[in-house]
Amino acid sequence: MNKRNKTLVLLLFFMTHDFMTHDLYSPIHMHPLTIDTHCDILYTTAKKEDRDLKRLSTRDHQWSIPLAKKGGMCLKVCAIYTTEWRKKPGECLQVGARIAGIFRRILAKYPRDVVHVTDSRQIRETHRRGKLGLLLSIEGPECIEGDLDILRAFAAVGVRIFGLAWNPANPLATGCAGNPRTKLTHLGREALKA
Repeated sequence: MNKRNKTLVLLLFFMTHDFMTHDLYSPIHMHPLTIDTHCDILYTTAKKEDRDLKRLSTRDHQWSIPLAKKGGMCLKVCAIYTTEWRKKPGECLQVGARIAGIFRRILAKYPRDVVHVTDSRQIRETHRRGKLGLLLSIEGPECIEGDLDILRAFAAVGVRIFGLAWNPANPLATGCAGNPRTKLTHLGREALKA
């Protein structure tokens, strides 16, 4: 390594060290929150059977409450996924509503362990109390059937993350399997305002 590279490495070390120890950032590094931004437990429960989330299991690559606690997890984002049910009109909405009901059933079944959270303050408070926060999301907009009032209804029951596109193109946006020039549609832009 030449002298210039050594100087650069040392400069980066000191810059990083200064950044990591700055009073503004050190609380973040001293007390990190572990968050899983995607969980398919609602989808697999809708397709198969009710799961015992208290059993220590990794079946079907899913999670359990004991595993989440053991890993220091404070938040799980639980997705409403209905893309594969888009064969008949209204079917995605029906499945999406059913999956939202499964989410409510999980909250009712494990009140000592999980809490529905909808904002950052609730996430921190739930973590402080030693519980696991569950945040409801929609993965792919098929379940709103192109109707922004349905999107607002999902928001009213606690959905806080909404994916405009999954793989296929849809009335709101192009997914990774669609034409990249299509991008966001007029309805997609209206959804951002909803």
